[in-house]
Amino acid sequence: MKAYNAVSIWGYLCALCIITGGILLFGFEAAFLHDPVAREQLIMQRPALLLAWHLFDWIIFGFSIALFSFAITARVNHDFSWPETVINLCGFLFASYCISVGLVEILAVLTTTQAETENSHYTLQALLLILHKLRSSTEFSGEIWLILLNLWLFKHRAVNPITLILGVFTGLLGVLLLFSSFHFLVKYYVLMHFCWFFAIATQMLKPPASVKCHAS
Repeated sequence: MKAYNAVSIWGYLCALCIITGGILLFGFEAAFLHDPVAREQLIMQRPALLLAWHLFDWIIFGFSIALFSFAITARVNHDFSWPETVINLCGFLFASYCISVGLVEILAVLTTTQAETENSHYTLQALLLILHKLRSSTEFSGEIWLILLNLWLFKHRAVNPITLILGVFTGLLGVLLLFSSFHFLVKYYVLMHFCWFFAIATQMLKPPASVKCHAS
C-alpha cells in the first residue's frame, strides 16, 4: 500500500468513526454518559446497538489512529528521528486508551445483559470505575498527539495551514473538555475533529511529489 494511500484510508476511517460515533452518541439520552442507572437501562434496551457503537467508535478508531499516525509521519518525513518517535508514542498511547475503553465498554454491555440481575449492577459499577480511572489518566494523550502532530506538520509545510490551525484548536478544545464545566462544547469538538481528519485525508490523496517533504 502506497504511503499517501495509507494516510488517506486511515484518515477517512477515523473521520467516519468520529462522525458515526457522534451521531449515535447524541442520539442517546444525555444522562447515559453520567448516570449509571440511565446507562444500565440503555444497555438493557439496546445492547446490540451499543456493542456496535463501542466496537466502531473506540476499537476500530483506536487501531486507525495508530496506523494513521505512523503512516502520516512516514509519508511526510522519511528521515525518522525523535520528533516522529514522540508523536507516534503519543498516538500509540491514545490508540491504547481508545481500545482499552472500547473493550471495557463492550465487557460492561455483555456482563450487564448476561449476568444475573442481582449481580449485574455491581459488575457495571466496577467497570465504570475502571473507565473513570482510564479517562482520568490517559484521555489527555489524544489532545497532546493532535497538537504535536499539527505543529510538526506545520514545520514541514505538508498540509494547508488552515487545516493545521483547525487541528491545534481542536486539540486545545479537547483539553477544555477534560473539565466537566466545558462538556457543553462536545458537539463542536466532534465536528471539528471530523473536519480535521477529513481535510487531512483529502489533502494526502495527492502523490508524494506534490507535497513538500523533508526528504525531497
